[in-house]
Amino acid sequence: MVQLRLREAHLAGNCPCREVSPRYHAAFVAGERISQLSRETDGLLETLGQLRLQIKSSQSSEARSGEHRLTS
Repeated sequence: MVQLRLREAHLAGNCPCREVSPRYHAAFVAGERISQLSRETDGLLETLGQLRLQIKSSQSSEARSGEHRLTS
């Protein structure tokens, strides 16, 4: 609970370490931003993977449909 409040204070820019150690504060905030970007990237990669599967499935269906029309 204490860590969560400290994290929120860091991100809001009103934590005690900001005056004591600006470098630590900047590093903490940068680390949090990197973590956030990493999570967003993971989500985008997952979405991209799902879209690729949908495209492959669609292409397979179209190919089978085309083959069926050719043999009819």
